[in-house]
Amino acid sequence: MHNFLITGMGRSGTRFLAETMNLSKKWTVMHEPGGPGDLRRRAEEIQKRLDRDYYGEVNSLLRFVSDEVKVEKRGLILRSPVDLWFSITTWHARQKHRWPGDLADMKRTIPHLLDLALSGHYRPIFFESMISSDFYLQNIFTDFGIDDVEITPEIFKKKINQSLPGVRRTAWKDFNVETRLEIQRLAGMYATRLE
Repeated sequence: MHNFLITGMGRSGTRFLAETMNLSKKWTVMHEPGGPGDLRRRAEEIQKRLDRDYYGEVNSLLRFVSDEVKVEKRGLILRSPVDLWFSITTWHARQKHRWPGDLADMKRTIPHLLDLALSGHYRPIFFESMISSDFYLQNIFTDFGIDDVEITPEIFKKKINQSLPGVRRTAWKDFNVETRLEIQRLAGMYATRLE
């Protein structure tokens, strides 16, 4: 069966990748089709959805069960923890009360994603290259069997998940010292483990 699952953390390009892959006429590629309920679903329930030929999901919500489902290919989107933090907090700029939970999620998720990346069972996909290089993105498509979509520079012009109008990008000065140190610690772990 030709199927795949690509996971990662939210704000790492999952929607962009899914929507671009879904340009295929042969493949159906969905972005988080189970919604937040996937966080509570067992792998057996998710497996039923994945058991289709020429079907793929790009789903950050499955990052903790991705090893438990059977698919032909697996991918993992990786993004610098610093860039990820600024993206998350800008996205939640009007909901600053969420930032402590966002940080706790990163502290739990980043080490887990690095373990998956180093397991050898996932095709690593680096966010910055994925959103800027047509050659890199075409190689991702090829690796996952999507051979009927030509990646051109125009694909990168479409903006997905933009911040709300009037919201400025967060900066280091927006965070306390403990938060800054924690993000820098995660960035160091990310850089060291992926060397």
